[in-house]
Amino acid sequence: MWLSHKPKWERPNGEPGIEVFGGADGDAEQSSAGERLAETPDTFRETERADRRRNAPAELTPDEVLRNLPALVVLERIPVPVVAIDHHGHILFVNLAFATMLGRTRAALRRLSVWHILQAPSAGAVSALELIHIHAETLVELQHADGWIVRAVMSRSALQRKSDTVALVAFHDLTEQLWAGKT
Repeated sequence: MWLSHKPKWERPNGEPGIEVFGGADGDAEQSSAGERLAETPDTFRETERADRRRNAPAELTPDEVLRNLPALVVLERIPVPVVAIDHHGHILFVNLAFATMLGRTRAALRRLSVWHILQAPSAGAVSALELIHIHAETLVELQHADGWIVRAVMSRSALQRKSDTVALVAFHDLTEQLWAGKT
């Protein structure tokens, strides 16, 4: 069972923070309401950054265990490239699979905007969320750290209300398949 716990840190103004567990690159992330997730110094022991499961009571059903899983932990661990952006194009979240696909670290990607990695003819002419909507379920080109192009199909945003200010999309990398078809 996943247990919620009190934050292990406080902001300089005394406001409590929220601890979000990072991925395989070992960075713990911290955030407060309305603030982008940001990389922070490694102040937590490796064992404290584990998945926080405790000895669950025997009466918990598998369904209850699943319902208690934190969404960011699941998104980080899923082996599908996932990125979240805000309406300005700032990258709010990337999982390790997305970072690996583009040959960058998660921290480096969070310092970029979607405009730096997504090669699209309409880039700059529309908002970032409109760009995601326009290119949903199509083959897009992403800029790899080494300069070459990664071709992937981008999903529709998991957040689909008109009032949403964040898009959460997954990618299916087709680069190798497309290269194999050309040879």
